[in-house]
Parts: sequence; structure tokens; C-alpha cells
Amino acid sequence: MNFHAPPASDTLLPTNRTVYPIGVSTIYGIAPLGKTLLALDSLRGSLLQIDPATDNTTIVNPGLTQLFMDATGLAIYQETLWFTCREQVYFCPQAIQAEKINRLSPQLFVTLPYPANGVAVWESTVYVTCEKAGCIFVFSRDTGREITRFYAPGVGSENIAVWQEELWVCDRTEQTVYCLERGTGAVQFSVLTPFEFPSGLGIVQHPETQEKILYVAYSGDELYILDNPNAEPQYQLAKRDRSFIHPLSYHFDPVKNTPPPMAI
Repeated sequence: MNFHAPPASDTLLPTNRTVYPIGVSTIYGIAPLGKTLLALDSLRGSLLQIDPATDNTTIVNPGLTQLFMDATGLAIYQETLWFTCREQVYFCPQAIQAEKINRLSPQLFVTLPYPANGVAVWESTVYVTCEKAGCIFVFSRDTGREITRFYAPGVGSENIAVWQEELWVCDRTEQTVYCLERGTGAVQFSVLTPFEFPSGLGIVQHPETQEKILYVAYSGDELYILDNPNAEPQYQLAKRDRSFIHPLSYHFDPVKNTPPPMAI
């Protein structure tokens, strides 16, 4: 037995471990912020800052929980924080400073005819998923006008993230993560999630290899045995909240997965 083993944070990179945020009910949306992850507890209206190395969780909006109640989508671009809540998409200018939350002053960006599920921002473009509309809305970040829309790859509630020329979408009903072309919305490939009820995803860069690490949040219920000495029977089957964040490993070979040309 090695009594002088270094702490887990030194031997295990945060991107390789499952993250169990402390004291949360639900987790929706993930947005990387420095060495931490931002996420939403939509049931309590909390904006959470999570340390993936220790599971330490901090509520960064203690006085603005009402504004984030039922929020499901989350994104960060430059110094601006974006989130979706019911049918509205909001942005908080100059919310990020020195990789920390500076101030939160939500401003309305756009209102959809149906609930907005997820949001992602890249340069001058804003992507918003909507389950009831069955599509991904594409807006101009400067004007708020709709540019186009893509068909949603799945049928359930979807969250979204962007990485360079790729859109990543997780579908809660189909329990699947899709990789799409950012310009056309065409599906490149899809991956089944190892757990049920994916509710958010975010992409970070590996500190050593510079490869992208895909974090997926899961939020649902789990069964457990409740020991109640005052009840008959004493042991009962019950449900409790289960929310965690897990890095999704996958491999895609574009050469082997490209279909052969059709004969004419």
C-alpha cells in the first residue's frame, strides 16, 4: 500500500472523471469557464459554477434565482453569457471578467413562439433549439433577425453547443448526441449516450493534448431502497434526483464512414 500517493487531482485529469455537483436538483446546459463549468439548476433557478476536479459547486446568482427559474440553455461567448428561459433567449453583456462571473444584467434577445431549449453562440451567429418547432433557429447576433433554420436531428428536447465548424446536439428523448455541420445542419454522425436523460453538453480543450473533451450532463431520477423504521414494510422502493456530468468518449473515422459514390 502506498501511503504517499499524490492526491487524486494530481493523478487524474478533471476531464477523465465523472462530476457530481454538490447540492443540485437538476443540471441543464453546460458552458466552460476557465477551469470550471457553468451549469443551470432550472428547478431552483441557480446558475452554478462547478469545479470538475473536486465537485465543489458555487451558486453565482444568489439574488437572481427568479430570473433563471426554468432556464435550460446556457452559452458563453467572449464576455457575454447567454441563456434560454421558457420562450425567451437572454444575454448578459460583460458578465464574464477574469474567468469569473462579474455581473448579471439579462437583456432580451429574441422571443420564440414555443419554448427555447438550448442556445449556442459562435462569432455573429446564435443557434437556438426548439423541440415544438422541430428545428434549430439561426439568428444574427447583431440584429436578432432569423437567418435560417435547420431540421432538428432528434425528436425530443435538445441542448446545443458549438465547436469551430461543428454543432453538437444532445437529445433527451433519444438519448443521443449528434454532430452537425455548423453551416448546413447536416448530421455527420451520432453517438448513443451511456446514461439516460442527457440534458446539456459543453466542450472544453484538454490541458495537455489540446483535444476537445465533450462533457454531457444527465438529469433524471433513480430508484433506491428507502429505510423507514416507522413504516410497514420498513424497506420501500423510492425515487430521488440524480444529476451528474460525464465526459463522453467516442471515435469517428470520416474515411471509413463515408458512403461510396452512387453509380449512375
